[in-house]
Amino acid sequence: MSSVSLVLCQPSDGHESDWSNLYMSAFPQDERMSLADLQAMITNKTMLLHRTTDASGALLCFSLVNPMSNFSLLAYIATDQTKRSSGVGSKHMAELLKILKNNYQSSHIGLFLEIEATNEPSITAAEVKERTRRLAFYQKLGCKRLCGKNCFMPSYSTNVAVRHVEVLWFGYGSPVEGDATIAGIS
Repeated sequence: MSSVSLVLCQPSDGHESDWSNLYMSAFPQDERMSLADLQAMITNKTMLLHRTTDASGALLCFSLVNPMSNFSLLAYIATDQTKRSSGVGSKHMAELLKILKNNYQSSHIGLFLEIEATNEPSITAAEVKERTRRLAFYQKLGCKRLCGKNCFMPSYSTNVAVRHVEVLWFGYGSPVEGDATIAGIS
């Protein structure tokens, strides 16, 4: 990937079809919001879409972030399946963190996200390996585990079990551990 010129983490109004196609293929149905809801949030700027492309404009990676009252939430990030493990996701995330820190450092404590729990009971060895790899991806970028408690993520579909998740965060400078809201859950 180093020989390919990247256009990193460009803001988008969401009208390209490439990110929505990748979104639909990268996430299971029960983890996906409707495209109409996402587009409305992007249009209203309650969800930020950033796209990383190659020099010709082909989508390589995208992220969707909710700016909340005093923190940001990474709702989704996906890299084109043919470009995974090439470094493009790491470069996109590093640039996204710079952008968010620059825009929100004075009002937000950091970027939070959830991943499927690495210690969930009854998952296969392959699932443990994949989840541990995902955790290592974020930790390599400076992400920390928020707390050791079991957390659950509800499904967007009916009759689907909740998912065991771990909450992770990237600080923007202020110590997250000292935040009164975080102290109540960690």
